[in-house]
Amino acid sequence: MIWGVAEDPPFKLALRGGSGAQGGAEKGDGMPKCFGNSAPLLDYIALPVGDSGAPFLTKPYVKSFKTFRVEFLFNWRIKMKKIKFTLLGVFIFLLFCCGGTLKVITYVSDLIQVADDADGLMFVTANIMVENLNDPTDIDFLRENLNSFSNEEIIKNAYADSLSFDIKVPLINEEKISSYDFERDLLYIIASEKNDSYIFKYKFNADLTAIIDEYIYEMHYQHLTIEDFEVSIIIDNDMQAPATITAYSVYINGRPYPLNYTGEIQRRDRLELQVSEVLRAAIAKNNRNTYDLFKIDK
Repeated sequence: MIWGVAEDPPFKLALRGGSGAQGGAEKGDGMPKCFGNSAPLLDYIALPVGDSGAPFLTKPYVKSFKTFRVEFLFNWRIKMKKIKFTLLGVFIFLLFCCGGTLKVITYVSDLIQVADDADGLMFVTANIMVENLNDPTDIDFLRENLNSFSNEEIIKNAYADSLSFDIKVPLINEEKISSYDFERDLLYIIASEKNDSYIFKYKFNADLTAIIDEYIYEMHYQHLTIEDFEVSIIIDNDMQAPATITAYSVYINGRPYPLNYTGEIQRRDRLELQVSEVLRAAIAKNNRNTYDLFKIDK
């Protein structure tokens, strides 16, 4: 009787050699190794092994080496299929999704000033994070095509390296839109005055997003999905009095308001308004229309 042990905690593989075999078993990686071509092949029993190295034998369960090999290959193939499906899922995500975040910082005084002036125009800062873009070529392309591209850096997110950067966004009075060239502006905020309120909307530059989408597809086989971008507007109250805000289909400081929200921003306080999935999809896919996002009471 020949015994060999292949360690694989918490169990060890105890190998039993048949008397007619031309060789024995050796310690290895858990796979029995047979020397010689004569039958019978080695049998094995999977049992706990004590500190002395001797197996605790109960009722033997004997398998041929051929059976062991079939089961080993079967389990290995199942594991490989799981890995392939996981990689396929990641590949599909990378292939079809190029989303990210877009966060605009505004001040109540600027919003009111532009809405009050038919010729009003000023620029506010927006930070953008785009998933899966991190090549120097990408940075050069965006710098050439976006207004005031700056502060670029590669950051980590849940899936891959992503590109973060700042741009300037026009805050423009509705009456001035027809005379302004938006060629290098990814989006713009539209301000207007109506009755007792100042009303604000935003809109993407469809021509520019199409150019960026074409570049990303040619370079990375992905599409720029604007509706997948989380759009947030931070409203900082720099006035001397509280400002009353009404917003539509948004999250306010992380809390959802599917219909509308009305509240006050205290002096020197700020509010983060995140556009809901429904509203941002409507804005991205119906670019000819505009939708009220929020208003400030006079």
